[in-house]
Amino acid sequence: MRAHSDSCQIKVLRDHIFEDSYSKIMKQAPSDLKKQMIIKFDGGDDSDYGGLSRYVVGIPFSSQIDLSGIFFLSHQIVKPFYHLFYHSRCGDHTLQINPASGVNPEHLNYFEFIGRCFGLAIFHRHFVDAYFVASFCKTILRKKLTLSDLESVDTELRRSLTWMLDDNMPGVIDKTFITMEESFGELHTIELKAWGADISVMEENRREYVDHVVKYRISQPVNDQFGVFTSDFSELIPQDLITVFDERELELLIGGMFEVDLDDWCRYDSAVDMRRTTKSSGGSGSTSRIPVSGFQNARGPNGPMRFTVEKSGNPSQLPKSHTCFNRIDLPPYKDYAGLEQKLTLALQSTVGFGLV
Repeated sequence: MRAHSDSCQIKVLRDHIFEDSYSKIMKQAPSDLKKQMIIKFDGGDDSDYGGLSRYVVGIPFSSQIDLSGIFFLSHQIVKPFYHLFYHSRCGDHTLQINPASGVNPEHLNYFEFIGRCFGLAIFHRHFVDAYFVASFCKTILRKKLTLSDLESVDTELRRSLTWMLDDNMPGVIDKTFITMEESFGELHTIELKAWGADISVMEENRREYVDHVVKYRISQPVNDQFGVFTSDFSELIPQDLITVFDERELELLIGGMFEVDLDDWCRYDSAVDMRRTTKSSGGSGSTSRIPVSGFQNARGPNGPMRFTVEKSGNPSQLPKSHTCFNRIDLPPYKDYAGLEQKLTLALQSTVGFGLV
């Protein structure tokens, strides 16, 4: 996939980055979004040489502060106010679609936008600053969900179904092909297959029963959300191109690698020895995520561009980051302790676009 030679220019309001990005990006035709993106803050002097497009498009979902700035859009998308995502029960900070997102009347429009953002991030080789449960990537790939995928949705149900499969009791299990669902305080019976209420679960069909329950519990509550998400996602990334990956590879394609290989960084970085790993690379490159193939594929405004560290500035100043050009300017500090103190202060305290 290659970006078109001409450009797509978008202006967004800095103080309303989520709503304005949604409005402006959804108005664009998919063919226009495949052009080189030039994003500017309306009313500001910021020019986009790659950093702003990563800032607006490529990092939409994390509540964390990345050192290229506070990602306003990411803060908005995970706010409880929008009811779009919530953290899984695995305790690993992965996200999943909120089945109750319908309390937000605009939720399906927002999931269209999110699908388009994912497509944009992959097409333009940017990253999403969040990780999602395995079933999320599997659903994008249209792969069969398994019992292990239920862990992030309903731990107790997974444990119960695992016991059912492992139990060696012969004969009829005291269940039929139905499940119960609560809606507005009332329980409703849902048949998992045609005439499910009349089909007993037995030793020979219990695997089929488990498969039906897993699919229903994971997919059914978010079918509408995923439908509009995949529709807009596929306008930028065709299904036949994405299915060559498995769910783990797709996760890395979307989010990149979080751990930094220092040897790989030094190999493709004209830099001094900086041991702040993820944070310092994030400060110079607009995201703390690393391409799956390593630093050799770090990108600038016009294609591959290696990370560099330049000697520049007054020793009384903090380091400066040029996120569009993967570059950090380090003043000539008199010793390593001074370098460490200034760099640490910049990494821990800087707010906004770039390190200043």
